[in-house]
Amino acid sequence: MVRAMRIAALQFDVAWRDRAANWAAMERLVGSANLAPGTFVLTPELADTGFTMDPPPAEGPEPVAAAAAMAKARGLWLQVGHAECAPAGAVLNAATVVAPDGAVRGTYRKIHLFSPGREDRHYRAGDAITLVDVPSDDGTWRIAPAICYDLRFPELFRLAALAGAEVFTVGA
Repeated sequence: MVRAMRIAALQFDVAWRDRAANWAAMERLVGSANLAPGTFVLTPELADTGFTMDPPPAEGPEPVAAAAAMAKARGLWLQVGHAECAPAGAVLNAATVVAPDGAVRGTYRKIHLFSPGREDRHYRAGDAITLVDVPSDDGTWRIAPAICYDLRFPELFRLAALAGAEVFTVGA
């Protein structure tokens, strides 16, 4: 028996620090793609702001709430790349996975920050893998989200595989 999972990757010209424009672009792309319910949609790293070293703007939709609304309205799984504000002013480069019912199922915080681009001076690194179980027509897939520069560190993927990951979704 062949197992299959429907995945759609959104690729678009991210508007620099313009959350409203980026969410409008994501809505337009998802709306025009005619995706089947239950499809797993993957967005780029920092999809709502672009790869910026500035704190996330206060204007525009809050990314996790916007992702939950989009996932629920369209019956899709959604992995959204965004900046996450943590206590004490820390900011993390994150990927949140939202289920078709709008519930957050997990948030991965980028472990390997891109030091040549000085990301490590502006973001705090995460410290754990994240696994999310995604049901499909032919069973459940265990997803391990990752973000861009993490690809250069195979140990992260080995640990996720040992923990049961079957699919790696890398926003970049």
